Amino acid sequence: MFVDEIIVEVTAGRGGNGLVAFRREKYVEFGGPFGGNGGQGGSVIFVGDEGKNTLLDLTYKRHIKADSGVNGKNKGMHGANAEHTYIKVPLGTIVKHVESGHLIGEVLYHDQELIVAKGGKGGRGNMAFQTNKNQAPEFAEQGEMGQKYKIKVELKVLADVGLIGYPSVGKSTILSVISNAKPKIADYPFTTLSPQLGMVHIEDDSYVVADLPGLIENAHLGVGLGIQFLRHIERCRLLLHVVSMDSEDPYQDYLNINQELISYDPHLVNRQQLLVANKMDVEGATEKLARLKEKLPNIEIIEITAYMYQNIDTLKYKILNTLKEIPKVEVFTDDEPAVIYTFKEEEKPFIITKAADGVYEVSGERLYRIFTKIDFNNDTAVRRFARQLRSLGVDDALREAGLVNGDTVRIFDFDFEYFD
Repeated sequence: MFVDEIIVEVTAGRGGNGLVAFRREKYVEFGGPFGGNGGQGGSVIFVGDEGKNTLLDLTYKRHIKADSGVNGKNKGMHGANAEHTYIKVPLGTIVKHVESGHLIGEVLYHDQELIVAKGGKGGRGNMAFQTNKNQAPEFAEQGEMGQKYKIKVELKVLADVGLIGYPSVGKSTILSVISNAKPKIADYPFTTLSPQLGMVHIEDDSYVVADLPGLIENAHLGVGLGIQFLRHIERCRLLLHVVSMDSEDPYQDYLNINQELISYDPHLVNRQQLLVANKMDVEGATEKLARLKEKLPNIEIIEITAYMYQNIDTLKYKILNTLKEIPKVEVFTDDEPAVIYTFKEEEKPFIITKAADGVYEVSGERLYRIFTKIDFNNDTAVRRFARQLRSLGVDDALREAGLVNGDTVRIFDFDFEYFD
């Protein structure tokens, strides 16, 4: 089963909690704090695997989770970092946030690692907070939450050459005779139900060819199988456009397929093509080829009969020489730039809003990072949190919003009573 698009929820591991502990040993006066830091949470990492050609495995892993870090220990010992969770994916895999559509990254070569969700940092133990003013801190940090969100995983096959054309023009046969691939071949439409890859070796050179499912008219609108696999054409450096000489009008077939490509992606009009006339052994092929050359005087046409291996070496060398002359296709499209450097306004530390029940709510990403590190069962840690709120300007902002003593303030999952 071929799968080239799927939505998955990923959850990185939380960092381990820091520990509150004190040194109590004989002959050690003023022992002091002795709690270690928590370990780092595990990340979810995609790894490129050149042996895979489908996202089928992810259909059984719709919720991918990494382990949390180990809590800090006594005697100043830090907790162990969690193991990362590695998921093998085929080359050409693209990962995006579902909600924002933001591009996380893509996997382009074997063993490449892409961090999809980053694990949380471990919380600091009370040893880390010892200062000259506070020789015996009685609080520690909780570990940070790991990243959690839904991602859209897409596969765009990475191949140097893409075979395009109507169903039953002989694309699978061509792939089988020029490469090591063994695609299914039969005399009926849509024999190829998923992209088939083959490696072509010529002396010391090689290139990858993809047999893409046959296109038909209005494929870009969802007709036939074409719309499902048109995305894979985007990555091919060279398109091998195959027309069959047993068609009633090879020229019109050529025009129709090109129109489908342009309708799907206007950039494909500039993609280099080689026109191949297959099945030159059928009756009337010579006359049809002559009319095709007459209508396309500026385009070189390579004549072959694939199942008879006729002119196959010429085709293989023509493909190789053309690939050497054309540049590699840019991996990122206009709406998916590799890197964008833009001025980013400083993140607001908090936001105050009024909920439907009349309670003022304080939120914000920076505040959330602070909030998740607080152990609310520890009075000292809660007092430290209050000081952090004051230093961020939350108290002043609430006062300006009109709050008075005794009002309720909601900070994420907790309700607090406001006191000036």
